[in-house]
Amino acid sequence: MLQLARNWHILLKNQSCSHKSLMHAKMRIGLDSTNKDLAGVFASFIKMTVLNCRGVAKESKVTGYNLKRWTVLSSPFAHKKARTQFEKRTYQRIIDVATESHDLNKTLIWYFWRNAPPSINMNINV
Repeated sequence: MLQLARNWHILLKNQSCSHKSLMHAKMRIGLDSTNKDLAGVFASFIKMTVLNCRGVAKESKVTGYNLKRWTVLSSPFAHKKARTQFEKRTYQRIIDVATESHDLNKTLIWYFWRNAPPSINMNINV
């Protein structure tokens, strides 16, 4: 991720914003991950990239995690009451991004999709 992130200025050099007061293109990025630290690192990567493009990025309140539990029958033949329990936690982050142009938003969306780790799910609302 960091090797691709080093060339952000080449990809976005023609898409820079001139004034922060004229920002009218907004989008909301939702991140879901099973790894809490990875979600935080990628959220800070998004904020750093938007700030380097002269945009505004604000992280909303961290929404916590969703917990899903299920039980599996361990031994279907001899030990009928033997069960194993599993759980899966999904951590969530929400980032609001404001830029000057919709073209910059499209470029940023492409850039974030390209550099996203495989274990992060992104939901982008423009």
